[in-house]
Amino acid sequence: MKQNSKSLLVLLALSLLLSGARTSQQLVSPKPEAPIVSVNSEKLKGSVVRIVGLLGTKVQSGSGFFVARDKIVTNIHVVAHPGPIFAKLVNKETVWAVEGVTAYDVKNDLVVLKIAGEGTPLPLGDSDAVRPGETISVVGFPRGGTYKVLTGTVLNTRNSDKRIRTTADTVTGNSGGPLLNSNGISRFGLNKF
Repeated sequence: MKQNSKSLLVLLALSLLLSGARTSQQLVSPKPEAPIVSVNSEKLKGSVVRIVGLLGTKVQSGSGFFVARDKIVTNIHVVAHPGPIFAKLVNKETVWAVEGVTAYDVKNDLVVLKIAGEGTPLPLGDSDAVRPGETISVVGFPRGGTYKVLTGTVLNTRNSDKRIRTTADTVTGNSGGPLLNSNGISRFGLNKF
C-alpha cells in the first residue's frame, strides 16, 4: 500500500509538470552531439547542471546533464514537486528555466526536460556494457552544494533493481547526474540515490 501511495504521488507530481509543458513530446537523438570530454575538463562543467526547485520557502535540488543542446535528463524524483524548476551551471551565473517535459520513464525514474537555452550535450553509451572493476566518475552537486567529480569502481551490475553499485562516495544531491567512464562517455545512465 505504501508503494502505491508513493507511485501515485510521483504520477501526480509528473502530471503537474506535464500540464505546464509548452512543447510537444519528441525523442532525444540517439547519436552523441558532442565530442568525448575528459572528466577533468572545463567542457564537462558546461554539461552537468544543478537542478533547483522551489517548494514554498524550501529549495529542492539534484543533478542533471545535457543530452541535447536544449534538453536535460535527470531523475523524476528530483523534479517531482510543485513549483518552478531551474537548471544552473557551475558558474551560478547561467540559469535556465525548465519549459516542460519532453519524455519520461516512471519505471526507471527518468525525465527529459526542455530548457530555455542551450548547453553542451554529453555523449551517451550502453549501460549494459558496464563491468565490475571498471573505473567510473560520478559528476554532480552532492547535498545540493558545489560541483564535484567523484571517482570509484563498479562493484556489480546484476541487481534486481538494475542499479549500478559503485565505490564512489555518493549522497543525496548526486541523483540525476551522469556516471562517466574513463573516456567521459555517460554510458552508465544516471545515479539513483
